[in-house]
Amino acid sequence: MFKRSASSARLRAGGLRAGLFALALVAPGLAAADPLAPLLMDPAYAERAEVARLPGCQVVIAGLTDTRRAPETIGVVPGFRSISAPADRDAWFRSVIETGLRERGFTPSFAPAEPPAPPAADGAVATEIAATETAAPAPGPAVLTIRVGLHSVWLSTLGMNKTGSVVLHMSAARGDQSHEDYYRGEYLSPNWAGGRGEFNEHLDRTFAEALNSMAADLAPMCGGAP
Repeated sequence: MFKRSASSARLRAGGLRAGLFALALVAPGLAAADPLAPLLMDPAYAERAEVARLPGCQVVIAGLTDTRRAPETIGVVPGFRSISAPADRDAWFRSVIETGLRERGFTPSFAPAEPPAPPAADGAVATEIAATETAAPAPGPAVLTIRVGLHSVWLSTLGMNKTGSVVLHMSAARGDQSHEDYYRGEYLSPNWAGGRGEFNEHLDRTFAEALNSMAADLAPMCGGAP
């Protein structure tokens, strides 16, 4: 059995104190920082770069759903803090789709809110929400109607870069036309300071990548509609 001498213990203790003192000199504000405070994203989506305006038309947004298991968290800066969605996530997602379509040449509006679905026998309402989200709007009037679901969104860092990924699901119908698909947005950019505003811009640019593909699929469904 090995025994630790008193002198070696004192050396280790002294080294630990020296290390802590050096850390305090390098980062004097570290003790005052709260590593658990999340980076809170802005309450509304904004376009961060010029996007192509398509020959769009009127679009009725019949439903928006968020099927993520932990919708309040949208990313993490490893070893530092989490990244949180805005407090009003419904309004935030509405702004993503509404602003995103308008900036790309469409005229979006929202259908009147549907009454909440009655709970199932076991009280599981989530099943009804998921079923509504995946069902394409029934072909009907000559107005393009869509439903959009947010399946995933995640921000993080990789080396010296910020990474972003988002997946949207859209189902659309106009007259006898219908379309359904998933749209992925991925974005990579340098991580300069890891601040809130920097990650918020990265989030918007990640959504923009998915919105570009979604708008490109919607434009042919407009035809000669106003």
